[in-house]
Amino acid sequence: MSLVYHHIDERPLFLYQVSKILKKNGRFINIDNVFNPEAYIASPKKTPSPNCRFPREKFIDEATSAGFKLVKSHNLLKIQYIEELRAR
Repeated sequence: MSLVYHHIDERPLFLYQVSKILKKNGRFINIDNVFNPEAYIASPKKTPSPNCRFPREKFIDEATSAGFKLVKSHNLLKIQYIEELRAR
């Protein structure tokens, strides 16, 4: 899922439902914008707006509470994070 998670109203419920429909050993990958405003200093437009950012730690907490196990964090970009998860 790319740049959508921060728009979902009932995120823990959504993640729980996703964890139940994944095939055995299926992966869920989330890409979202980091919450830290300092990461956007070099961005010419200072984008994305604050309401389009979501803290990585909060996503991981919500995902593990919903039944996911964090497999790997990918740090490819300064302003986005990529989290790879598997359903338990």
